[in-house]
Amino acid sequence: MRRLTGGSSHETWAFDARLRGLERHDPVPLILRREFDHALFDMSLGTEFELLSRLHETGLPVPRPLFHAGTDTALGSPFMIIERIAGLDTRKVMAAGGGTDRGKIGKSLVAALARLHAQQASLIADLISGDGRDAPARELAKWKAVIAASGDRSATLRIATQWLETNSFTVECPVIVHGDYKANNILLKANAEPVIIDWELAHIGDPVEDLAWTMLWTSPDDLVEGMMTPDEFLSEYEHQTGTTVDRRRLLFWKIFSLVKLAAIFLKGLETPPGGVVPRPTLLMLGQAIPCIEQALGDLLLRELEGSVGP
Repeated sequence: MRRLTGGSSHETWAFDARLRGLERHDPVPLILRREFDHALFDMSLGTEFELLSRLHETGLPVPRPLFHAGTDTALGSPFMIIERIAGLDTRKVMAAGGGTDRGKIGKSLVAALARLHAQQASLIADLISGDGRDAPARELAKWKAVIAASGDRSATLRIATQWLETNSFTVECPVIVHGDYKANNILLKANAEPVIIDWELAHIGDPVEDLAWTMLWTSPDDLVEGMMTPDEFLSEYEHQTGTTVDRRRLLFWKIFSLVKLAAIFLKGLETPPGGVVPRPTLLMLGQAIPCIEQALGDLLLRELEGSVGP
């Protein structure tokens, strides 16, 4: 077994096994995901497993889930086993220079997101609380509570959450939202076909939330600024879905995305039960909070000046 890097709520291990009942006798490449004792996100592995099962049945590009165990497991905590995709996360492919046609790969990533948003929200309605129409207020309340529990007293975060509360709205056509759609949560197969992973933040809500979160990540190896400009990304999504992205809603979700990211990092700095020091990766991520506050301040100032663009 080989432990993989990354992951805020789960340990992830790669291994091969011969599975009883299959015609083939060669070892099957698999992934084991096990919950940390102190997970960052609320979605249980059991819920994520069922979510993956339903999405896989629709033909969406997600790993095939194979097995889940809940309480009293042999590993000491809940875990699930899914197929291991032969590929790398998109960000690593780009960094290694393997993505020669960045524009084509970018379009395939947008197409995968459009396919997700085209699914009926009723597919997972019994797994996720709320019908999605109140997603702006519900999601904000969720992350605002995380910030409050952390004891953080940032004036910038307080002003941002107040702005979001004032400018909240009702979602007319809720869809399935991934909640963490970015390059390193998308694997690329050898033929550059994308596979979407890490669904623990999925919920029913506004599709524009996914767009804003994707636009938050702008390294040379990300979808936005790495494969497409912001305008190209939005135009491609509009082309794929036949919709028009409301720029005012996009601004709301951009500000929300920064608040959510700060909340995730603050939660990662919490001392887990038993007084264990937070994991080094989480401590490192927590150092980015001042940068997030600066980005929020810049965005709110531009909003006041009426100069916010895509």
